[in-house]
Parts: sequence; C-alpha cells; structure tokens
Amino acid sequence: ITVRAAVKKESIKLFEERLTSVSNAALKLEGCGIYEWYKNPREETDYVVYAEFLSMHHFSEYKKSSVVEMIVKQVIPLTTAKPNFKHFQGKIFEQG
Repeated sequence: ITVRAAVKKESIKLFEERLTSVSNAALKLEGCGIYEWYKNPREETDYVVYAEFLSMHHFSEYKKSSVVEMIVKQVIPLTTAKPNFKHFQGKIFEQG
C-alpha cells in the first residue's frame, strides 16, 4: 500500500510520533513485512507511508486491526484532508 498525506503544520511533531507508533504496531502483525513512512524533503507537511503484506489474507487482517483504528482516531485528524491511498497486488517475477 501507499498513502500520501498532507499534515497540519502545527501537528507535524505529533503526527510523526503517532505514525512511528503505528508503524511499530503494524510490524508486529503477522504477515506485515514492511511498514515505513517518509517525509518529503521539499515539503515539510507532505508524507508518504509504504507497506507490504505477505498475502491478501494478511492485508485483510490488517484492515480489521487496532492499527487501522489507531490511524483513523489518532493520525488522520492531524491531516489537512483525507489521505490519498492506493492498494496494490503484485507478483515477484524474478528475484536476485
């Protein structure tokens, strides 16, 4: 998944603290391989979250988890608008 969010300028520090908590909690979920966030170096209020799950089942379980509840209640209220998200499904064709 990828999520892009614009954060209220006065909430940047709290947003980063909460997003770190979300990331740590998500990584403890079964099947969550990657859960990272990045700050746009050119725009201090622009953030991207990137996550990977081992299967659709694990992603479905994530969507029902307390992690998503934490995002809805504690993280999204710190944004200027509803975050833009994309969910992808892919296969590995070659790996080295």
